[in-house]
Parts: sequence; structure tokens; C-alpha cells
Amino acid sequence: MTTLKSLKIALIATGSLIAASSLSAQAASGPGMGASLGNCYDIWINYCNENTSGYPNKCYGESLDMCDAHYKKSSTPLPPKTMKDLKAASLRHVKPAAAKTSFAPVKPTR
Repeated sequence: MTTLKSLKIALIATGSLIAASSLSAQAASGPGMGASLGNCYDIWINYCNENTSGYPNKCYGESLDMCDAHYKKSSTPLPPKTMKDLKAASLRHVKPAAAKTSFAPVKPTR
């Protein structure tokens, strides 16, 4: 095998590894930030609804905070009241966590 052919194979293998790792990193990072703050909230609420046991848990809070941080950096930041209203509207769509009930063991009387 020539050196040039070995180099081509090495470059192709490296490119394949880089492409595969970037695709898996994108899949692990979540659904994305959406086109607007409200859209970002909705995307992440749906993601948390599908991938967790329900609200409350840290998926919801951390995701909405991440949307806030992302859109605060935008060229036209929203007023805090608007951000609060958008967040409240999005939180109406959360899936509540199932209530966990526990019963005391029954002790028969004699």
C-alpha cells in the first residue's frame, strides 16, 4: 500500500469519527433553542414531559433558565415582565408527576 493511499484512508476514518461524534453530541444536548423565547420554552417543556417523570423536577427549571440565558443575549432582549408571562404560559403545559401514595401496613387485631 502506498503512503498516499494510507493517508487517504486515515483522513476518511478521521472524518467519519468527527462526524459521528458531532451527531451524537447534538442528540445528547436536547431539542434546541427554537426561533423565539416562547418557542424555546415550549420545545423544552415537551422534551421534559417526554423524558422525565413529570413536573416538578430540575429538567423544567434548568431548561427554562437556559432559554432565558440564551434569549437575554439576543439583540432585542425582552422585558422581564414579558419573559415571566411567557414562562408562566408555558408551564401550564407541564405533565404533573404522578402522586406517590404509600399505605401503612395493616395490622390485624386479635
